[in-house]
Amino acid sequence: MGALPDSLFFLLAVIAVGLVGVVLGTGLRRARGALTESRRRELALKAEVDALQLVKERLQEAQELAGLRMWEWELKGPAHSWVSQTFRLFSFIHATGTGEAHGSLRTVHPEDRRDVEAAIARAIDHSGVLRVAFRTVGSGGAVKYLEARARVRRAAGPAPRILGTVLDVTELKHAEAALRQAVAIDGLTGAYSRGHFFELAEREFERRRRYGNQVAVMMLDVDEFKPLNDAFGHAFGDEVLRSLVRAARKTLRRSDILGRYGGDEFAVMLPDSSIAEATDAARRLAAAVAALVLPASGGDGVARPTVSIGVTLATDDDADVEAVLKRADKALYDAKVAGRNRVAAR
Repeated sequence: MGALPDSLFFLLAVIAVGLVGVVLGTGLRRARGALTESRRRELALKAEVDALQLVKERLQEAQELAGLRMWEWELKGPAHSWVSQTFRLFSFIHATGTGEAHGSLRTVHPEDRRDVEAAIARAIDHSGVLRVAFRTVGSGGAVKYLEARARVRRAAGPAPRILGTVLDVTELKHAEAALRQAVAIDGLTGAYSRGHFFELAEREFERRRRYGNQVAVMMLDVDEFKPLNDAFGHAFGDEVLRSLVRAARKTLRRSDILGRYGGDEFAVMLPDSSIAEATDAARRLAAAVAALVLPASGGDGVARPTVSIGVTLATDDDADVEAVLKRADKALYDAKVAGRNRVAAR
């Protein structure tokens, strides 16, 4: 067979080069497409990672703002080991480094330690759920109020796991205490409010009923309080009431319960007091108030308020504190009728 003509050879060479170009072009396009798809997936994955990181950061920020901590670990070793770990996490402290199993237990308030330890044991050994509120004490003596929640997971594995949270409710507890204080204390005089006085008085009345101890009650008010207010103004009247309470606190015992009954009227419950002892205390209080000399506008520039006081003793016939107070109020009326600035007993 003879040699191919030059023209035919050239044509075949052109065709071959074209085929190679097509193959290479297709390969390059596929390679570029694969690279583009890989880049797209990489960017999408990065976007997902960034989104998850943002969620994580926001969750951590929300937890910090809420005073919340989350924790999880495998329950390994003897009971004292996980108890120690739990206390350490609850107290937001690091390991003591002393090797003492219960080193971090000291940060839990002594009055709460036994309850917390028992709650952890119940969760691990029985219920699988932990719910406990307690206090911790910092190195400077600062007290934190914490609430812990956790659940034990006993899935297949070398050891069960426990997942939980600890919430710092210190600010809430302080707010609750401030609210209770506001409700319990009369804002003007500092004496107990009427409602809180009745709460404390009912407890003392029940104690008298149970143990048979004597309990006396006083009712007192400021003599001619309205004329004092009219003559010197309400600000002066307020100062009279505050001065009365200060005098009462200096005269009465710490165990005596002083409450503002209403307006210028006050009630006092005196635990473990006979009628004679209560009458003597009332006379000392009346004398302390009569000795007050308060600056006032008008006249000689001073005023000398006085109080009348009624005294009585709780008896087995009294159904409740209200019955005792009504009798003391009648004794107060007797003191008024007798000329004011006096003590009367019933």
